[in-house]
Amino acid sequence: MGEGNKRGSIRFVDPDSQSITLSYYSETKEKIVITALIRDESMGGMACVYVGTVGIEVGKIIFWEEAANISTACEVVRCIKITEDIFCIGLKFN
Repeated sequence: MGEGNKRGSIRFVDPDSQSITLSYYSETKEKIVITALIRDESMGGMACVYVGTVGIEVGKIIFWEEAANISTACEVVRCIKITEDIFCIGLKFN
């Protein structure tokens, strides 16, 4: 890693990457489902972009629903509002 690089892993972009499904539970126990696009990935996490009305708070555990009955827990480590309804989130795999 170069000097000043704070990332712990090399990032890569999968040209075949498509949309993914993320989910979490609200404070009222309602399941919230988000469709997101993967911006880039690493061995320890990924960055995604999604359309929504609110950001997801840093520290929240959400789930990447990879297939039926297979999901990966992820911690939100960053949530940046790009425009009015577009957010970029950084996820760390747990």
